[in-house]
Amino acid sequence: MFYAFDDVELDRATQLISTLPGSTYSMLIHYIPNPYRLPSLPVMDWLSIHARREETKEMTSTLFLRLIESHKDLEISAFDVALSWHEFARIVQIISEDKRERHIFFTMSNPTILSCLRAHGVSATTKSGQVSGEFTIVEHAAEAPMQCARLIMSNECSCN
Repeated sequence: MFYAFDDVELDRATQLISTLPGSTYSMLIHYIPNPYRLPSLPVMDWLSIHARREETKEMTSTLFLRLIESHKDLEISAFDVALSWHEFARIVQIISEDKRERHIFFTMSNPTILSCLRAHGVSATTKSGQVSGEFTIVEHAAEAPMQCARLIMSNECSCN
């Protein structure tokens, strides 16, 4: 497991990984790196990028799609992902077609996605554990219902 709390540690971890070919890697990045650096990271079994919520920045759909295609499990809370409905559907398709069990966690604030979730029966009154179309509600945040879609996606798409 590699940890990076700044660019220097991220550079060191990336250099060390390059000396260990054929191994599997996991990394926790605990700050907001320049998003243009992310595609150059080596392929990992698990990549997690976290920062304090007040520091969150936006990530483009193109970059997010590249990360999903590269890394098996992905947790991103340092960025809000900007997705259209078609991009969201493409991500669900990629994960659904992958035979591996995968876990993808990301946050976004997007009226298009909220409309899609509502069209699939997910609303402020939806309860944890409820199945609605392709979505299973894992956890429902009653204190701020549907203000920010927090999605956890595996081979079946789950939303909380």
